[in-house]
Amino acid sequence: PNKWSPEDLSKDTQVTIIRSERIQGWKPWAEAYPKCKAGVAKVIERAVSQGKLEGRLGKTQFEIFSADFIVNTRGDVWLFEFNMSPVLKDPKDAPKVNDADMVRGALSIVSPWPGGGPGLWDFAGEFRGKKPAPGVP
Repeated sequence: PNKWSPEDLSKDTQVTIIRSERIQGWKPWAEAYPKCKAGVAKVIERAVSQGKLEGRLGKTQFEIFSADFIVNTRGDVWLFEFNMSPVLKDPKDAPKVNDADMVRGALSIVSPWPGGGPGLWDFAGEFRGKKPAPGVP
């Protein structure tokens, strides 16, 4: 990535869905990641406890979503947005920065199979809210 500039419209400068590298190679990642993880956990916990994020009655389910953060030069982390329908890249279209391992890891967590594993997923928390009310027939 490049330092942000209003004159530089390249994909490596602007906030974009186009990824050119994995974030683990970014030097500030080790310091920024725990802050990002804690921020996501706090928001999800709050949404669940307030009944603003709930499951469907009688269903086992999971969601894949992404969270975008802004990290300033002091290392402060700011939650920018959640993407409830993130762009997932296919290995044939993006061999170096695709999401196949992430999706396989998520599926292995919710529906384990021999040889499967969580991959790089990191447990952020378990959040239990009230059961959703049955729908009106």
